[in-house]
Amino acid sequence: MNYIALAHKSGLDKDLTVSVYKKINGGYFVSLSYAKPPILYVLDNWPKKYLRKNFIIWTVTKNYENVDKIISLFITLDVYLLHSMASLISGKSFSLALAEKDIQEVFRRIEEEAISQGFTSYPTREDVVIDPKDIQILAKEIADRRNSEEINADIYSVINEIAYQSEFSNQLREKKSWFKSIKRGDMLKAIGLQGKLDEFFIFEKVKLTYLIASITLYFDNKVTEVGITETVNAIKNGDPILNDELNKVKKEIKQRAQYF
Repeated sequence: MNYIALAHKSGLDKDLTVSVYKKINGGYFVSLSYAKPPILYVLDNWPKKYLRKNFIIWTVTKNYENVDKIISLFITLDVYLLHSMASLISGKSFSLALAEKDIQEVFRRIEEEAISQGFTSYPTREDVVIDPKDIQILAKEIADRRNSEEINADIYSVINEIAYQSEFSNQLREKKSWFKSIKRGDMLKAIGLQGKLDEFFIFEKVKLTYLIASITLYFDNKVTEVGITETVNAIKNGDPILNDELNKVKKEIKQRAQYF
C-alpha cells in the first residue's frame, strides 16, 4: 500500500498524482519508511514538504484540475498516518478533532508562505474520503519499524549506529587516520577513548532528542493529547521531560562505552 495507490483508488488522475508526489518527495510516509533511527527526526521540518517555494509556485502556475484535491489527500494521509501511528503505539484513542486541527494548520502555513512570496492564490483544502483500514495499514508499517528498530532495541546499539553514521565521526576520521578502521560496533567506545562523548552528545543533541521522544513514547502520548504541530514544537524547544531522559541515557552510554 502506498500514497499513489490510495490516490488512484480515490479516482484521482494518476499522472497528476505522481507529479504532486514527486514535488513533495513522497510525503512524510516515504521519509519515515526509509529513515534510519532516529526515525522521527524526519518530522523536525514538519510540514515543510508542503511549504517549499518551488512547490507552491508549481501549484499556482500550472492551474491543474483537481490539484488541490490531490494535495488535500496527501496532507490528510500524512496527518492521519501520524495520529494513527501514535494511537497504535500509545494505546490511546485516535482524535479526529486533533487530526483536523493539524490539517488546518498545514493549510494555514501554506497560505502564510504563499502570501509571503507575493502570491494571491495557493492550494486550499478540499474534502477527501479515506478508508480507515488503508490508514491503519500505513500506520502499522511505521509503528512496526519503530518498535523493532528503536523502542524494543538496545539503546546503546542504536546510538552506536547513529554515531557511526554521524558527521561528527566523519570529522574524526578526517583528523585521525586510525579512526577510519573503527568497526560499527565500536564507534562509541572509540569516541569515548578520545574523550569526546560529550562533544558527540552536543553535536547530535537534536537527533538524540527525537530518539528519546520515540523510545519513551513521549511523541505518541503527546500527539494524542495536543496534535503533531505542538508535539514537534515541544521537542524542538527542549521539553524538560526529554532533557531529563536524555541525561539518563547519556550516563548509561558513558558507562557502557568505557573500555576498562
